[in-house]
Amino acid sequence: PAQDEKNNECYYSPLHQLDVRLKQRDARWNCARSYTIHLKGEHSIDIFFIDTSPILYTKYYDVPWATNRGGIREQDWQEQTAELEVNLATSTARWKLIVGHHPIHSNHMKSRQFEEMVDVIEPLILKYNVSAYFCGHDHNLQHIIVPEQPGYHQILSGAGSQLGKGFF
Repeated sequence: PAQDEKNNECYYSPLHQLDVRLKQRDARWNCARSYTIHLKGEHSIDIFFIDTSPILYTKYYDVPWATNRGGIREQDWQEQTAELEVNLATSTARWKLIVGHHPIHSNHMKSRQFEEMVDVIEPLILKYNVSAYFCGHDHNLQHIIVPEQPGYHQILSGAGSQLGKGFF
């Protein structure tokens, strides 16, 4: 980005990525706070995309960009979670997949889980028989099945940046 864009509040705002004008630059651009893709065929698939940063509100509350227009302090994670639950409840797809940024469980952290994700998203995954949760954030590759919560897979592919700290 140009230097003047870096100083523009909008550049650091989630609203920048949500701006529909970006689709004019590239027709493939599709960004919303949450949305669902329905894939029909012999075995239907619904893919639910969610913004996990608002769910981890306390972690991001004091970061500089939290107060930007559209930032964490202006978002309602409960509203997004309620929308996700309605979409999961009404889905008739054979395969339900959720995509978010932050993991629920991780072999990368000492605690091995993000408590807010365990409390908010995992119960929905179990209640509505979601097959898999795809995420990034941690800078490595993981495939996790939690023995106490069988029934869904977590696929973590966050190896696009700095190296991780290894396993604990």
